[in-house]
Amino acid sequence: MLKSILPPLLLLLSPNALLAVEQASKNSTIDYQSRFTAAEKRWLRNHPVLRHGVVSGHKPFEYIDENKLYRGLTSDYVAIIADQLNIEFETIVFDTFAELGLAISNNDIHLSSYLPPYWEDFAIFSEPVIRMPIVMFARQDASLVTGLSAIDTERVMVERPSRAEEILSRDFPSMSLSYVSTPSEGITAVVEGEADIFIHNVFSVEYYQRIDGLEQLKVVGQTPYEFDIKFAVHPSMAPLIPIIQKVISGLSVREQRLIFDKWVNIELQNSTDIRQIVASVISIFALISLLFAIVLRWNTLLQREVDERTREIENSSQQLRELARHMERVREEEKTKLAREIHDELGHSLTAINMGVRKLRQGFLKHPQTANATAIPQLTAISEVIRDAALTSRRIMSDLRPSVLEDLGLGAAIEWLAHEFENNYGIKCRLQVSELLQPLSDEVATALFRIIQESLTNIAKHSKAKNAQIIMTCGEDWLTIQIQDDGVGLDVNWVSNAGSFGVQGMHERALACGGELSLTNSVLGGASLRVQIPLSTIL
Repeated sequence: MLKSILPPLLLLLSPNALLAVEQASKNSTIDYQSRFTAAEKRWLRNHPVLRHGVVSGHKPFEYIDENKLYRGLTSDYVAIIADQLNIEFETIVFDTFAELGLAISNNDIHLSSYLPPYWEDFAIFSEPVIRMPIVMFARQDASLVTGLSAIDTERVMVERPSRAEEILSRDFPSMSLSYVSTPSEGITAVVEGEADIFIHNVFSVEYYQRIDGLEQLKVVGQTPYEFDIKFAVHPSMAPLIPIIQKVISGLSVREQRLIFDKWVNIELQNSTDIRQIVASVISIFALISLLFAIVLRWNTLLQREVDERTREIENSSQQLRELARHMERVREEEKTKLAREIHDELGHSLTAINMGVRKLRQGFLKHPQTANATAIPQLTAISEVIRDAALTSRRIMSDLRPSVLEDLGLGAAIEWLAHEFENNYGIKCRLQVSELLQPLSDEVATALFRIIQESLTNIAKHSKAKNAQIIMTCGEDWLTIQIQDDGVGLDVNWVSNAGSFGVQGMHERALACGGELSLTNSVLGGASLRVQIPLSTIL
């Protein structure tokens, strides 16, 4: 609460002090509410808005500032009371104590925070919020005065109206008094020798000496009197007084000291020569300009280094793509060579063996007397083995270099892969393949075919899926292929699996095409592999 009403002062507090104030504020409302009786709570509910009379022109305790706002020491106490009681105060401003006192006696206002005690016959007062001793001030070279009765020939000055003027007129009617309108005028009169003693409350004098930069007076004597700041209410509002006193008594010494220091103990800086101000501004501006130039130079060097490192990374990335593309091309060339050798060598050998076995079998059938009982069945079994070997060699050749990819293109090759996948593993594979507007290069088509082939193999080995789907879409800038399944999905530690050579190979193939590959869990419940290749690099 104090943080909201004392922001300039709280900014000067240490963190520990600020914490203490805030902690006191947090706990205060609960404490106050527990102190109120049921009757007091009911009274507050019936009086949500109270008219508050304020007298202007009495710094630092109560005044109206240049923005027509209620300010001063009493304003903080009123704000605390309003906050703790959850009520609203309607501020009504008066120019004189007489107008303020008349308003409260007529019940035009409900309470006042700065009404002099001589209105006690018309209002009910609270206990003092602040007690301010009334003392005697004189010049620094003046002698001490033992008391008011010791004043003889000294010229005495008081403010009118004030608590000091009221007391002296009542208790010392024979004392010769001179009057001023403000404490500043009284201080100035003593400094300039127009009066010997100025009688006033000590806090107001010290405040005006600081804020107006006046020459310091000294206290030369005490009086038995005090100027007390109290809350006053119309008799019909008497239940408000004990409620206010509970709120005030609930404030800690630290909180009350903070309020007092904020308004009374104001530290003022000495005025500075304009030339010193200009010189300081020029020095600060020169320092800021120098710092700005240093930062700008450092930023330029840093940007240059960043650009150089970026170029190095881009060159390294390009070299890595070229290397991956070269390795992929070499692998495919080796596979093509191996497929050709299998076809030319092993295929021809198997064909020759099969033809020889068939000729032997036909000879035995023509001349059964030359064959034993097991010869023909054995030749038949050998023919089956040779046929299986031929099928295996054709499958190996297809895996190494599928002819459908060379003959019909990527779309047909994907359909063939899906068909083989369903036949071999019993997993249904749905296709959604867009037609390519332009044919892909052999390198890119082969890389994408191998990625899809490896992905389907992984699904068959690891996913435990029942369904899979392959989606290929071709936009204006990107070719996208997505393979999904409804299997068990990816393990949380799959990224750190050092044995994922299949995934690593797919990444390398995508990189060789200038694209990117991602592997995540699918909306179908299994895994989802996504490959994106820029069309500008593959057509």
